[in-house]
Parts: sequence; C-alpha cells; structure tokens
Amino acid sequence: SISALDSTVRLADAINRRAEAYTKQMLDQARWRIGVSLGLIVVVLAMSGFVVWVMVTRFTRPLNDVIRRIDKLLREQSGAATGKPPATGRDELGKVQGALELLDEAIAARMQSEAALRKSERVNASILACAPQAIIGTDIHGMITVFSPGAEKMLGYSAVELVGTRTPLAFHDPKELEASAAALSRETGVEVGPDFGLFPARMRLKGDPDESEWTYIRKDGTRLTVMLALTFLRDESGEINGCLGVATDITERTVAAAKISRMAYYDHLTQLPNSLLLKDRLQMAMLQARRDGTRLALLLIDLDRFKPVNDSFGHAVGDLLLKAVAERMQSCLRESDTLARIGGDEFVALLSGIHAADDALSVAEKLRQRLGESFELESGHVVSIACSVGVAIFPDDGEDEIRLQKCADDAMYASKEAGRDCVTLFGRMQERIPAMVSGGAASVLRLVWHKSFQSGEPDIDREHRKLFNHVNALLRAMMQGGEDGQHLLLSLDRLIRDTRIHFLHEEKILGACGFAGLEKHVRH
Repeated sequence: SISALDSTVRLADAINRRAEAYTKQMLDQARWRIGVSLGLIVVVLAMSGFVVWVMVTRFTRPLNDVIRRIDKLLREQSGAATGKPPATGRDELGKVQGALELLDEAIAARMQSEAALRKSERVNASILACAPQAIIGTDIHGMITVFSPGAEKMLGYSAVELVGTRTPLAFHDPKELEASAAALSRETGVEVGPDFGLFPARMRLKGDPDESEWTYIRKDGTRLTVMLALTFLRDESGEINGCLGVATDITERTVAAAKISRMAYYDHLTQLPNSLLLKDRLQMAMLQARRDGTRLALLLIDLDRFKPVNDSFGHAVGDLLLKAVAERMQSCLRESDTLARIGGDEFVALLSGIHAADDALSVAEKLRQRLGESFELESGHVVSIACSVGVAIFPDDGEDEIRLQKCADDAMYASKEAGRDCVTLFGRMQERIPAMVSGGAASVLRLVWHKSFQSGEPDIDREHRKLFNHVNALLRAMMQGGEDGQHLLLSLDRLIRDTRIHFLHEEKILGACGFAGLEKHVRH
C-alpha cells in the first residue's frame, strides 16, 4: 500500500511536471506569436507610414501645387470667363476634378475668344484690303511696318518694296518737307530737320492726331494731293512705339476747289480778276502804299461803241471782242499790276508803286491808244471801238477804297461827257469845265450833284451820282444830235440798266433796315 501510494505520488508529480512543461511550452509559443504579431504590426505600421509619406511627398503635395496653380491661372486669365470660383472638393481628387471643370470652361471661353479674334482679324484684313485710303504704319524710327493694298494702288509701290526697308520719305515731296520743317522750326524755336522726325514733332505741337495736306509722289513720278491723318501707336503701357498714317487722295477735290475758287474770284469769260478779287488786291495795295509812302492809281476803263458790235454781230462776237480787249490791255501793264473786269464792258486797272499822277496818265493813254486800234477777231470780224478812262490817285484823291473808286468813276464819266475816247484824271477834272461850257446848251443843261442829296449810305450815294452822270450824258447826246444816234442809244441803255440795278440794290438795303414803306417804294 505504501508502494502504491508512493507510486501514485510519483505519478502525480510526473503529471504535474509534464503539465508545467506543457504550460511553459504553450506560454513560450504564445509569447513568440505575440512578438511576431507585434513585429508584423510594427512592420505594417512602418510600411503604412512609408506609403503615407510617399503619397504626401509624391502625390498630395504636387496635387496641391497643381491645384494652386490652376486656381491662380483661372483667376488671372479666365476667372471673368467662368464667372465662378474654383470648386474645392473634399479631397485632392475632388479639388482636381473641380479645377479641371473650371479649366475646361476657361479653355472653351479662350477658344471662343480666339475664334472671335480671328474673325475680327479677317474683317480688319478685309477692311484694310478694301479701303481706298493708303494706310501706312511705321515703327518709332520711321521704318514702314504696314503698307495697305490701298497704299499700293495709290502710290504704285508694293508692300515688299517698302516694308522693313524704307520710310515714308520715299514718296513725300522733299521740297514740301523742307518748307514744313523750316516753318515748324520758326514756330517752335527748335531746329527740325526735313526727315521722319518732322511728323512726330508736328503731332506733338499741333495735336494727336494731326490732319493736314501733303503732296505724294508716285513710283512713276506723278504727283497727287492727300489729306494725311497721323497718330501715334502705343503699347500696353502707353509708350509710343510707332506712327500710323491714313492718307486720302483729294487731288480731284483740290482741283475742284481751285476751280470753284477761281470761279468766285475770276471773270469766267476773260479770266481776269473780278470785283471781289480786285477789292482784296486794292486793300492790300493801299496797305503797302501806306507803309512805303508811295502812290497807287485806279483806272476805270469803259468801252465806247461796244454795244453796236453786240447788236450788229451778236453776243458771241461781243464775247470774242471782250477777250481780245482783255489781252491787249494786259500787254500794256506790268506783272505787278492788276487788270479786272467788273461787269459788262467795264474794266479796272490797279497800278501800284507809282511816283506821280503822270505815270498813271501815261499808262492810261497807252491803254486808250491800243484799244483805239482795230481788232481782228477769231470769227473773222474786224471791229473798232474806243474807251473812256477815269484815273484816281491814292492818297491824293482818296484815302479809302470807296472814295478812291468813286473818284475814278466820276473821272470816267467826265471822260464820257467830254466826248468819249479820252482820259480824265480826277484831280484835273476842273480843267475840262471851260471846254464843256463852250459847247453851248448841250453842256450847260445838266444835273448838278449837291451834298444835300446825300443819303448817308455810301453805296446808294455813289449810285445816285452815277445816275446823275448817265442823265447828263443822255442830255448831252440829245442836245448835240447828229452822228448816227448810237451815242444817244448807248446813253439811254446805260441809264435804264443802272437805274434798274440801283432800285434792286436800294430795296435790298431798305429791307435790311426794316423800312416800313418798302412795299410802297417798290410799287412806285
């Protein structure tokens, strides 16, 4: 029994030892597994951290940079086109997606804008090609950068010949450039050369744009007048980087304007100055004479026996005679003198820079003698006429144009009353009175002008005096009788003509003054 007990104890001890060994083995295995698991966890966490680090450094940060750049690009270049801020999204991919959507819109807007720009450029190119004006652009140094088809057509040069190689001086008139540069130098006090710098200088002085007339010379050497509008070209910062000129051909307009001006100031038949131009030249000559202390003479020339030529051969022959008279009188005068036709068969010669009245009388007598010679006209007719000349001297007979013209008119009518075909100096009119009185009743019966007849209106008084002279000439012709009656008819014709003109002029003046009895005056 003791042995059995010992055996049992020993068995129990063996079982316990084995149990402890097994438990220890299990614990050791568990600890190892836990260590391995922990190591795996550490490795996984390390790898995860590495992956996160790689994601952050290689993807997230670049994506954020891309997003920021896209955002900046959108705001700076296409923000106005999209009309909304970039979408932020919850994550990087969302941000990228939103940014790409906005970028899509911006690209579409940009493409639309570029399409519109290309269309506008095509329209501008069409306008440039169709515009008849010469459109010429230059850089700041004057080198041509744009030469439109209109410029090619106008000037005969091709764009290839001029763009990048020449300046507009190639087709400007050099003498005109020199004159303009000299005038600008005088005006500014700064020396301006006849080179391209002249154009910017003009714009700075006269304003931008500068519009003025210039003469262009075509490639074939022919000339034309253009109206050139010049302006500066500027970059985005406002700095001047060139010039743009638009030239319009106004040659025909200039010729037409010159023709109209000539029609306004020259007699269409004889091409002599008319009364308007004579008035202007007389005023200038009187100013010059005052400055120089010299004299000038006004010769009023009225043709005698001109009406019979018109009546006998017609107005066409009368016109030929007037042209021939103008040419013959012009040959008797200096280039500095002015011969004008003031109406009908009346002419005026303005002699400037004379020293004495006898100088004017000498010219007047020469005119009278030359007009007394027969005329062989282009029509084959041979006619003879004469002239009556009245001479007034400035400042002896009058110090203003109205007084001087009146004195010449009075002297001319004194020549008529003295028998025509003679010259009368206003200052010597009294010398003719004895001869007129000795003529008997024909000279004694005459109307005499008194100061009490003056109305105060110089033109009206002048016309009244002229009518007095007409009546005296008519009375003289009636008293003398004889001849062929032509003198009487001529005097009567002048009286009727000038009376009608006087009434129309007088009514115009009365109307302008608001005269209450104008209608009654017209009826009577």
